Amino acid sequence: PLTVPFLASEPMHLDATSHFLAIQLRGGRDIRLPVICDAVLPSIAVSVTETDFGGITIGSSSTKSFTLRNDSQVAAVLHLNLNDFPEFEVSLSEENIAKLGYAEDDLESCLKPIATESAFQGSPFDEDLQA
Repeated sequence: PLTVPFLASEPMHLDATSHFLAIQLRGGRDIRLPVICDAVLPSIAVSVTETDFGGITIGSSSTKSFTLRNDSQVAAVLHLNLNDFPEFEVSLSEENIAKLGYAEDDLESCLKPIATESAFQGSPFDEDLQA
């Protein structure tokens, strides 16, 4: 089989009327293979516009909750670097751990795509889902 990787560097739409792979056969006719692709970015919604911890007495703590929701059909990857802010930590709410069956440190499950895995079965993304 012939494998043709596609790496999108930005969101784009390729349609079969204007995008083709040209296959040139020595001694034969050229083949134009239509290409269709939608390269999209994840769309993440945050449930709050800011998180105000207010006045906190030194030595005490305060907890604020907010929700990240992946409204797209592609998986999102969250990179949260708190190295410069050791006073903060991120964890799943106890409600989500119990209700959704997440492990306490399973932040990766928080940003699943809204499409079901079956929507990708048989597509090039199927291998990524199995990994």
